[in-house]
Parts: sequence; structure tokens; C-alpha cells
Amino acid sequence: MYIKQCKSIVALVFIMGILPVHSASIVYLEVESSKNGESRDMNTNIITVDEKKFRLDYLGNEKIKTEKTSFLLTLNDGKDWILADQKDNKFYCARIDINDFFRGLGDIMWNMDSLANATISESKIELLAEEPGPKISGYETFHLRFQTTAKVQARVLFKKFEYGMTKIDDIWYTKERDIHPARKRWIEALTQSGYEQIDQLSSQLRSNIPGAILKQDSVVKITDYKKGKVDTYERNVRVVSIKELKSSEVPQDSFISPDCNDISDSQLEDAAKAIFKEGRLTL
Repeated sequence: MYIKQCKSIVALVFIMGILPVHSASIVYLEVESSKNGESRDMNTNIITVDEKKFRLDYLGNEKIKTEKTSFLLTLNDGKDWILADQKDNKFYCARIDINDFFRGLGDIMWNMDSLANATISESKIELLAEEPGPKISGYETFHLRFQTTAKVQARVLFKKFEYGMTKIDDIWYTKERDIHPARKRWIEALTQSGYEQIDQLSSQLRSNIPGAILKQDSVVKITDYKKGKVDTYERNVRVVSIKELKSSEVPQDSFISPDCNDISDSQLEDAAKAIFKEGRLTL
């Protein structure tokens, strides 16, 4: 089993960022990641909200929104979703059931050849700190620090693999902003991967955060016991600006529903790999 794929399991287990929204607003955020102290990616994402409508654009490293920018869109509080992405340099979109989508992502990650017969054990979450935080984007915040630990074991053919994982999350949240119903549905779907232990960890972590997250710093250390090697991954997610709008001021093209097809298995797999690679599910 490879470290990169073990890291993807970690991402699937501990996705939990929530971003603040009001009736109409545009939220800009940055996602920065590094491995062993070396910067890897800096991505800009945009959330656009207007009442029941919710759109999340992944601008990537270019930080420019184009006709081929990947996005997620709902027009009815998260009951139905549209996923737009690229495959073989061609842009496509598909309608997805959000619960089925996350169960599908779980299946893809769990069924990778190198993850065959994998089991997660000795997993637990501890609250290490709880205190008032600084103002972020003009909002009072509270700071929480969590430590999550787990072991992953797998046997592929005649080889046995064993990894240890320690994750520290520093989270700053506010109670002064609402969470959009679409985001609530998203968070609920994250705890329905079909793997009881993973879902319980996700639910437990989320239950300790009573507000909208404005900033999250995460450090993951993965130990390969067989090789005696430790890799450290860092990811920093932060809201950089919040712009309140009237409905009439929201860009007209934000919520145009494209003509889409049902998502294929290959498209779902490509979307899953891109999501984990780019850290989209940390949002």
C-alpha cells in the first residue's frame, strides 16, 4: 500500500470543513498544501450563494474562473447536485445523488488494488484545546484543537502493510453566521460512506463543532512501520473574504443549470481522484 493512497483514506475519513453563508454572498477561500515541509499546491475556491442556490467553484492554481472551471451546483438546498469536471481534456457535467456519490467515493478508495483487505483500527479523537480565538473576517471565533489517531493494516498477495496515522486539526469557528442547508446535506452525506468506523469518526468530529468554520490548519503524520519512514502532510484552509450581496447583484451565470447526463463509473473514478489530489473535500 502506498503512502499517497493511505493519505487519501485519511482525507475521506476526516473531511469536515464548513464555510459560512448568508442569503446571498460570495466567499473566497484559499487551500494550501505541503508535504514534508515543501509547498505542493495553492488553490482558490469560490462559494456563491443565493437563497436555495449554492455553487462551489474550484479555480485551482490559476485562480481564474473560466468556462472549464470545475464546480458543484445545487438549485434546491442540496437535494439535487450537478458535478462539472474534465476528463481526457473534455469538459462534462453530470447529475449526482450526493449520498450515492460519497458512497461511490468510499468504494473507489477502499477497492484500490493496494488497499485490498485493508482495516482501520485503534482509531480515536481527542479534544486537546478549547478557547476563545481572534476575530476573522470581522467575526468572533472559538479555537478547537483535535488529535485523531488510527492504524491501517492491509495484506496484498504475500505482503503485509501497516501504517500509523496522527492528525492534528486546529479549527477556528464562529456562531455568528448561518450554515446553508446545502452544506448541511453535504456534511450528512460525508458520514454515509458505508464504512461504520469511518462514518463514526466523521460524525464524532463534526458533533464537537457548533458553528461555521472560518479557518482550519491540519497536520497529518503517516508512519510506514515496515520502512521506518514518516511523511508529514499539511493543509491550511482559510476564508480570505466574504462579500454580502443582494440577489440582483449575484452574477447571472452563477446558477444556470447545464444540460447534463448521469455520471458514469469512469467519470466518478476520475472525479474522486481529482477531488483527493486537489484537496477539494477539505472545504
